[in-house]
Amino acid sequence: MTSASQPPDTVQDIVVLPASCVTVAAEDVHNQLVMASGLGSETIVDAGAVQTVGQAVLQLLLSARNDAAAQQRGFRFSAMSPAFVERVTAMCLATPLGIATKEEDPTA
Repeated sequence: MTSASQPPDTVQDIVVLPASCVTVAAEDVHNQLVMASGLGSETIVDAGAVQTVGQAVLQLLLSARNDAAAQQRGFRFSAMSPAFVERVTAMCLATPLGIATKEEDPTA
């Protein structure tokens, strides 16, 4: 979804992750990320409903973030469930995904 009220140079797209981000969901997540990457200056990922997240989706998110950085585009999370943060932290992907955790930043 893009916001029509924003100027073209600040267009954002929100990628909403499903509750179950396992391998079977990876294709849909990939398609959403690809669409979002071509729409504007920032991709926002809503991981607020995530209960389970697997390696395939984590790899897609990391790749999308790296791609956004290479294109000088923003990439951030608007919401993250405790399960999502726990999995990302356990996989040592918080920093690569740009997520501050309490273990890394006590003010987070």
